Amino acid sequence: MLVHVSALKSRFTQVPNDVIDNPRLGSDARNLLLWVLRRLRGAAVPPLSEIARRLGIKKSGFMRAKRELLNEGSTASIRRR
Repeated sequence: MLVHVSALKSRFTQVPNDVIDNPRLGSDARNLLLWVLRRLRGAAVPPLSEIARRLGIKKSGFMRAKRELLNEGSTASIRRR
């Protein structure tokens, strides 16, 4: 069976399966990480706390998400951007 799919040219983000499948990342942690991953290389990335505020993540959820990302080593790639 053939399926026709149009290739997206802009305004999309490819997400590694490791991010989607990781059972140790909650939804807030995934949302923070996806927001950062969608930024263009070289673009300024605001502090994670600012991103969390924009996404409507409350302080306790932000602290948990930050801890999950630190435990998974995701923030190293965020800091380099």
